[in-house]
Amino acid sequence: MLLQGLIIAVIQFCVIYFISKCDLKKFINFDGGWYAHILQNGYRTDISADPSIGSKGNIGFFPGFPLMAYGFKAFFGALRIGFTNVQSLVLTAFSFSVVSWTYLSLWVTREVGVKRHWIYLLFCALYPFSFFMVLGYTEALFLSMTIGFFVWTEESLESEEWSWKKWSWLVIHGFIMCFTRFTGFVFVLYPVVRAIQLGHKKWPRYVLASLLSASAMAVFFCYLKIKFGQWDLYFVTEKKIWGTFFDPSKLWPPVSLFDFKNPLNATNLGKYVTLLNAGGLAVVGVRLLKSPEMFRRPIFPIWLTCGMFWGVNFLARTSLDYQGMGRYLIPGLFISMPYFFDLGFKSRLWILFGIILLAFQLGCAMLFLRGGWVA
Repeated sequence: MLLQGLIIAVIQFCVIYFISKCDLKKFINFDGGWYAHILQNGYRTDISADPSIGSKGNIGFFPGFPLMAYGFKAFFGALRIGFTNVQSLVLTAFSFSVVSWTYLSLWVTREVGVKRHWIYLLFCALYPFSFFMVLGYTEALFLSMTIGFFVWTEESLESEEWSWKKWSWLVIHGFIMCFTRFTGFVFVLYPVVRAIQLGHKKWPRYVLASLLSASAMAVFFCYLKIKFGQWDLYFVTEKKIWGTFFDPSKLWPPVSLFDFKNPLNATNLGKYVTLLNAGGLAVVGVRLLKSPEMFRRPIFPIWLTCGMFWGVNFLARTSLDYQGMGRYLIPGLFISMPYFFDLGFKSRLWILFGIILLAFQLGCAMLFLRGGWVA
């Protein structure tokens, strides 16, 4: 599985590197520039990674990814192998991309079996926004920690004897997951729901695991309070730079989600993916209602947490004016994909669908690497 993960990550990287004309600086367009700025300067409120934004802070990003890149840079620096900030960010993303595909291979194998798991990996690799996995973005780190969080939850719950080691790995993955992206707070519910579902005698320990995982956000907010004297500076920065503030009037009707004036626009692609994901969740929900016994299987807590994750992103897209949702839905989609479709090996329709997905991915990658916004 590690070899599979390495092969997929290498192919992804080589394709994107070729499209970028061998220019790693293009790997950190847009948000990647902010991570490079944090890696170079730490968190600031008076310096911006983008000169056009003015004297705004870089605090609108969680510290997991730049901190991990700093660790890579320091480690290789100690070995007298110098990496630039850009190289450190890309190396970090690539490394955790390998981890992501390895964990995903393990996760899908658990759910659908060895014979069919590769078809699911293929469709995940063809997903239009999966090229973000090797860019200087949080996608690979967040995905690897999220899937690892689910995997170690199952490993811990399935042990006949209590294992502090497996429980600790669960907490470590959950902490880094929440330290990397704010939306990780949704997935921390999985161990609690799953433990209660199984009637596990030690379910309070899984409540503790979820709380310890979510504490990563509190750590970041405490850091902001200590350094800048304002714990909610993250939210303030988000509002100042991107204008994101909660507007319940935009929730219904969700005009921004169903506005398709430019069908092939990159942000509209995120809308298609959003609606496709919602359709898959609805199908799984119907299956649950038709088969009550399925509520006792992992499919229920997965459907519940991934559905909530979709809801949070939907809220962000409609009421917070986030542009696109394609890459943000990677974790929920990849984790729940085995339950969405009954994929066959001889279906020409699925082959055509895969070709379309690949074409969109290559198109989005070229647009992004040429300075176009793709989310």
